[in-house]
Amino acid sequence: MKILIKVFPVLLFISFFCISWINFEDKKTADTCIVELSEDIYINFWDSSQIDAFTNRPPSEIEEIIWSPSDNLSCTDCLNPILTITETEDFCISLTIKFDDGCEASDELCITILGCGDTYSENKINSITPESISNTALLELEIVQTQYVHFEIVENDEISHTIREGWLFDGLQTVGLDFSQVPAGNHNLRVRLYPENKFISITKL
Repeated sequence: MKILIKVFPVLLFISFFCISWINFEDKKTADTCIVELSEDIYINFWDSSQIDAFTNRPPSEIEEIIWSPSDNLSCTDCLNPILTITETEDFCISLTIKFDDGCEASDELCITILGCGDTYSENKINSITPESISNTALLELEIVQTQYVHFEIVENDEISHTIREGWLFDGLQTVGLDFSQVPAGNHNLRVRLYPENKFISITKL
């Protein structure tokens, strides 16, 4: 009986330690941050698709959202951006979320481009007025498929000024462009209509 009395506190301590350790492990598992992206995407390059991201933490604990690459995403600080396909080659996108307690998690999905669409060769730039631009001009173009379009001044294949970007619906469009930040002289205006960029020479007064 004396031996049992001496051993019992030791057993009680060991039992308490084990229970505490199990509770600690449960808490540790609960505090672990998880990020999961939706399944890989198979899509035509002129189409758009929503990317869904899931995490086991509430939004209030999110400190930073990092998409890479972030080009052509409708938002870069949200978990469910709309991706517009403006590439003709397959690629992957990663998402990293940093939480306010220092925990960090990442996931990746890949995009397979199914086709380019032959009708895109019919995209046309009709005219720009006035021919000699002081600050603003109107560009008339025809777009076969609704898409996200970039208007850029390029010098030696480098973008010097982004004039405008945004969605344009299919059909005949007249777009207002602001060249007030572009220096005087002759320039190349690139209109990114995928898969083939269109160029037009402009003169800024």
